[in-house]
Amino acid sequence: MTALRTTLLGALLTAIGPVSMAIYTPAMPELVKAFGTSEAAIKLSLTLYFGGFAVAQLLAGPASDAFGRRSASIAFLLIYLVGSLMAVFAPSVDWILAGRLVQGIGASVGMTVARATVRDQFVGFEATRIMNMIGIMLAVGPAIGPTIGGLSLSVFGWKSVFVLMVIFGIILLASCLLFLKETTVPDRSRLRPSTLVATYISLLKDLRFLLPSLVLGGAIGALYAQGTMLPFVLIGDVGLTPTQFGLGMLIQTGAFLSGSIALRLVSGRISGPTTVV
Repeated sequence: MTALRTTLLGALLTAIGPVSMAIYTPAMPELVKAFGTSEAAIKLSLTLYFGGFAVAQLLAGPASDAFGRRSASIAFLLIYLVGSLMAVFAPSVDWILAGRLVQGIGASVGMTVARATVRDQFVGFEATRIMNMIGIMLAVGPAIGPTIGGLSLSVFGWKSVFVLMVIFGIILLASCLLFLKETTVPDRSRLRPSTLVATYISLLKDLRFLLPSLVLGGAIGALYAQGTMLPFVLIGDVGLTPTQFGLGMLIQTGAFLSGSIALRLVSGRISGPTTVV
């Protein structure tokens, strides 16, 4: 695939995870009222989503190696759509929790396949440039996600938030069916449990992998923890409307976008470790 197609598809695939959180957060206080449940139960829906998203990546990566990037993307996106539909038609909060877990599992393929398709086709500065461009485009989704979610919630109610996720999932699935080309030779031996365990153990022993992962995990974890608490504080306690909450989140994501642009400007001049420091 061309660099442009790889970048656009990579941005869409990578965005599905963060966007599914960003659109959802303004609806959390409303879900407490709609189902007559506790804040803790609705916060659990984010925990389940993140858990499914994180753990399933351990399988999504090997699955894309074993069956191909395209086939794995299609299969996991179908799982994502199932989870989204479960949430749309949820008769109780238990269905919301289950739907969010399934959504997280399905969305896990995005970041995995996006990085893999870049690695399959490009190396060095070109690969870094594409990944950073994906990061810049990725920032746009979470930036407008809370605003779109808040507007949709105010006009159409909480179900519309999950309908938006269904629409996004369908668009992404269609894009993969039409435009995503296979970039690797499938090898089912890569899915052997013994191979997977050995690979993950070797990574956990490698400080070159472990230290950057801990830094990234801490930063992303803090961001997601904030995303869990802010809707209840700003909407429930401060009294902002869902739309106002979404607009306020533009400030935070604007800072993220600025950082991504700055990184793209310096990525060709400064080494990776120096940039991180």
